[in-house]
Amino acid sequence: MTAAVRTRGLRKEFAMGWFRGRVLAVEGLGMEVKPGEVFGLLGPNGSGKSTAMKMILGLLRPTSGEAEVCGYRAGTMAARRQIGFLPENPYFPNFLSGAELIRYYGKLSGMGGASLERRIRELLDLVRLGGEAGHRRLRTYSKGMLQRAGLAGALVGDPEI
Repeated sequence: MTAAVRTRGLRKEFAMGWFRGRVLAVEGLGMEVKPGEVFGLLGPNGSGKSTAMKMILGLLRPTSGEAEVCGYRAGTMAARRQIGFLPENPYFPNFLSGAELIRYYGKLSGMGGASLERRIRELLDLVRLGGEAGHRRLRTYSKGMLQRAGLAGALVGDPEI
């Protein structure tokens, strides 16, 4: 069975600038998360949790080591299609409606046509933004509504993770 997430010897160093050396953010991270397993990455501030996640998501390249998502090398389009991601503090263009936001993410995932429109309706209902709420501009949404719209956007491609 292919692991949902696997890392081997993952390492990330950041250059501090001219003559200031380097900072080691992650060293030798090796882990395997099985499909269906719930996994938490815990540690104190500055311990490399966010850096590790960014490497797994393909947002940062590791200095060395490797990461895989559902058997695909992290950062590849195939790996990215497996992931639904909602950052802690997302930015959404506030002139879009909830439905338009989900449509945007769906098109980025290669979706379109009637199947995308059907998925938009399903997700708006799932996150309780169906009906009129899904067609209101994001600028009128409460913080909770924005979080739910973001969750729907993360789920539009039916990701494995």
